[in-house]
Amino acid sequence: MIDPDATLDDLIFPPLWPTADNELTKCEVREYGGHKDEVNVVCFSSNGEFMVTGSDDGRARIFHVNSGKRVAYLRGHTAPITAVAYAPNDKVIITGSRDCTLRLWSGVDGSSIHSVKGHTKHIEHVTFSADSTMVCSSSWDYTAVLWRLNEFIPESDDDDVIDTTSNDQSNNQTIQLSKLSVVKSHTGPVKCSAFNHTCLLLATGSWDTTVRLHEIEKLINHDESLNTEGGNGEDEEEDLTILRGHTKPVSCVCFSKAGMLASGSWDGTVRLYKTKKMQFLWELQIENRPWIRSIAFSPDSLYIAAVGDDNLMRIFDTVERDLISETEVKADHVDACLYFNKGTLIAAGAAEMLFKLPADASYSIGM
Repeated sequence: MIDPDATLDDLIFPPLWPTADNELTKCEVREYGGHKDEVNVVCFSSNGEFMVTGSDDGRARIFHVNSGKRVAYLRGHTAPITAVAYAPNDKVIITGSRDCTLRLWSGVDGSSIHSVKGHTKHIEHVTFSADSTMVCSSSWDYTAVLWRLNEFIPESDDDDVIDTTSNDQSNNQTIQLSKLSVVKSHTGPVKCSAFNHTCLLLATGSWDTTVRLHEIEKLINHDESLNTEGGNGEDEEEDLTILRGHTKPVSCVCFSKAGMLASGSWDGTVRLYKTKKMQFLWELQIENRPWIRSIAFSPDSLYIAAVGDDNLMRIFDTVERDLISETEVKADHVDACLYFNKGTLIAAGAAEMLFKLPADASYSIGM
């Protein structure tokens, strides 16, 4: 019996990785309600204690995972929410919407912190850097924007900033997004992005079927030099690495702590690279070629999980290159998978989330 007041950390034992004798298991469904339209996106706090959902109703909700209680109701967007992310330090939540804006919210109480118009078309994805100091937003306007989180109110004449409020009564500080750089090298909508664990590299994936790898320092310096010289920002980024091989849109990218980069595509494949020399390692060709919706490396980089539109979660051994586990997740569609630091694996969808815990301690939750 799961204690509804326990955190996910209270439920986790030393990780037991799936093998042929230790398949992922299906368990009870826990329901979360309240949205008035379809749920598009789900994300979790770093320890899995809280969950944020974003919906076509233009609202986001924060839930306590184990009790199922709604903690906060995030209202401010004027169109469906299509992207959500928790900062790794859990201080801030960011949401992106078809209204072309990004909004920052307190990770503690859900209060509104800051809003900025960052794109000319709807926002597809948002992600934080591992040190919680940067955000990347990607959009249907063919761009990805790199932002810095500033824990103060800077003096700026930036016309993009449309609202700034402080909700921390203990001091007068707030958190504001300031634009660092704009990636304009893709020739199609940018669907996904990821920072590596040292926060030195940024990968972006697009409908143009490519993954593009950017050195963040060079990306920032490139934009600064264009601004200093009065350029229009259209010049090609220097030293850009373009990774080709997928035949359909790239839907997800992620880095491992050991220095690998993986990309998943609607062509039903996952491609792995070694980032040090950008060496192609191998390609996972999944049976029946489902659209790959999300991928995630285990904390030790030995495994990679992938979920597709066939609602199957598969785990591969990155050393032996073998499929070692496959399980079905009951949901209308499964959109995300992620590992926590202690080895817990979650697959999340609009209708159900499956939590894989060691041995028999696992459960699923749905909305």
